[in-house]
Parts: sequence; C-alpha cells; structure tokens
Amino acid sequence: MFLGNDFGTLKSFKKVLPRGYEDVPTWRHLRQRLNKATIPGEIGFYTNAVLGLRTDKNALGKTDWSCDPDFCQFVGEFLRFQLEMMKPRLLVVLGSNAKNTVCTTLEADIPGIALWREKELSSMESAETIQVVEWRKRKLVMHLTSHPYSDLRKDDARKAETVQRLKQAWETATA
Repeated sequence: MFLGNDFGTLKSFKKVLPRGYEDVPTWRHLRQRLNKATIPGEIGFYTNAVLGLRTDKNALGKTDWSCDPDFCQFVGEFLRFQLEMMKPRLLVVLGSNAKNTVCTTLEADIPGIALWREKELSSMESAETIQVVEWRKRKLVMHLTSHPYSDLRKDDARKAETVQRLKQAWETATA
C-alpha cells in the first residue's frame, strides 16, 4: 500500500485530466523506483492520507487540515478502514506531508511511529525509515520514504539509496 498525502490541487487535476494521470512525474518516478527495486507494481494499492483536492495553493504546497477537526476525524477513519480492508504487508508513506498525517492519525494505534514525528526524513538512518509494527494483530512493515516527485532533484546515488531502502522494506514485509 502506497500512501501519498493528497490528490493535489483542483488546478493541477484539470491540467492532467485530458492526458491522464499515469504519466505525471510522481507516477513516472514511483514506477521507476518499483522497477529498480523489483517490486511488482500491479500488486500495489495506491491511495492518499488526505482525500480530496485542494482549491488553493500550488501543487507542491500543503494545507493544514487540523483546522477542521471533523474532516481530520473522517480522514483518520477512512485511512484505518483502508488498512483494515486491504490488509497490506507493507505501507509505504510517501513524503513528509503524508508522514505528518499518518503520525497524527495512527499514533494512538501504532505508538512506534512517534519516532517519525520527531525527525525529518533527511536526518534518518536507513533503519529508522523501516518499522515492523503490529496492526490489528497482523505484522505491518511501514516504510517512510521521500515523495517520488523529489526524484527530479536527486542525483543517481540518492535515487539508488531510496530504491535500496524500498527494496529492504519489501523484503522485510515478504519474509
């Protein structure tokens, strides 16, 4: 299960609608990561921590959803529902915005992810980005990684490290 933050802005949605979603940079880079890590992308479930489209800001911006407690509660309930229904072995959290939502939403259910809240991804060691937790009496491997869009700014060494961590998380989940 791959978890982004949200669906972007209404403006970006309208821009990509005519040509489809499969070729935007996020999807291209995510497919490259999966291919290089030898993870079959067709078995993945791709979703977002926050539902809906933002009507303001730009595509790379973020919105503080905490000002609407009812929406936050709905987002949390829906995320838990997706985890219960999909029963993933691996949950890949894509980027710091998704990380913040996951920490806020699931911290009571998975206390170990509090570590993620306290650190920036760039300062984390490889082992800190992968956690084996229990979710509803099932093993769940959680992996925090950068958002695929950030691959545009990464050199080959950093991309390779990102792929290696993803592969390690996959191997841990499928062992």
